[in-house]
Amino acid sequence: MMKKCSFLLITTIILLNACENVLFPSEGIYQVDAGVGGTSISEYAVIKTADQIQLYFVNSIERDPDVREFSVCLQNASGEVPGTKIRYISRTRNQRNNTEEESSEDPEESSKDSDEESVESSVITLETFGAVLPAFEIPPTIAVGQYSLVFEIRGEKDLLARTEKPFFFIGDAEFSIGALQSYQADVSNTSHLIPPSTTVLLEVPVSYDSQLNPYIVWYRGSEKIAEGRIAEGANRLLWTVPDNDGFQIIRTETFPFRPGASPIRGKTQELKLPVSSKSTNPGYFAEQADSFSHWYQFRGTLSDSRSGSDLEMTEGRIPRWAPAAGIYGLAVGKQDSYAFPADAFETKGGSPRIFSMRIKIFSDGTLCTVLLEGEKGTIE
Repeated sequence: MMKKCSFLLITTIILLNACENVLFPSEGIYQVDAGVGGTSISEYAVIKTADQIQLYFVNSIERDPDVREFSVCLQNASGEVPGTKIRYISRTRNQRNNTEEESSEDPEESSKDSDEESVESSVITLETFGAVLPAFEIPPTIAVGQYSLVFEIRGEKDLLARTEKPFFFIGDAEFSIGALQSYQADVSNTSHLIPPSTTVLLEVPVSYDSQLNPYIVWYRGSEKIAEGRIAEGANRLLWTVPDNDGFQIIRTETFPFRPGASPIRGKTQELKLPVSSKSTNPGYFAEQADSFSHWYQFRGTLSDSRSGSDLEMTEGRIPRWAPAAGIYGLAVGKQDSYAFPADAFETKGGSPRIFSMRIKIFSDGTLCTVLLEGEKGTIE
């Protein structure tokens, strides 16, 4: 029994000695954060020039006897510190420590690290560490981009905790994000139920200026299903719902730039898509469909519902799908041209075939141009 007790005692001493110089993570004892307008940058990390950044401790350090000072600075992606490091000290804490230790050491110098000599710093003296902290100001000369707020909490000799909070600084640039929406082909989005295996168009409208290059990530639940730059059309996504009934949760996260390796939060949105086999969508002209030799419904594809052949898009372009009037369809402009199958306009039994098309016009001008090739040449 004595041997077991000795073993436990020795183990405990080893653990205590090993913990003597351990740096405590801020997620444990020292939880520090920053917010703008009441929203933590851990929830939405986009900051503009006019924003007031409020620093705060999730758990108060006012009564923590180990803390001598804490600091905050800005750090760019290269690890450089643009601007000034702000150091906060407590007047009452340092007066008490100086009295107890009878030390003549300058409290503002005692916690400086030798590798910080190249970083300009400024000291703010608080009455106590429980006081409301002054707002942190972004240096007026920095460029838009991704940065981190770096927090350090120091004791008498050791660095107790270090935390980085990444964020995007966009200056005065415009960056507004509309609501996540879904659209069906042929059916207005006022009809909420979606038939199984339907291809829907999902869209997040984003308005921004040339200083930014927004990026979006799409999720189905926790599964990433797409991502890309807004400038390349990634804010629109064609997605086919599953063939079983139930709610499908689509989530997006939009950033002013493509995020780096550090975890960072953009603007998140969520949409529930109700999939039900009780809902049907026969499509336009469905009552005449039996008489069609070709039927292009443009439900996210260029496929012909009758023959199985596809429209061919010339000049190597990619089809553009866009919402309009509560539905979505194939967007066509002067830069787009499509080739129908050769028999699409052939006569049938000596009579010309009927060609029907449903079009939503967005601007004035020529509606469409059709080139017909026949035995006598091409006519327009």
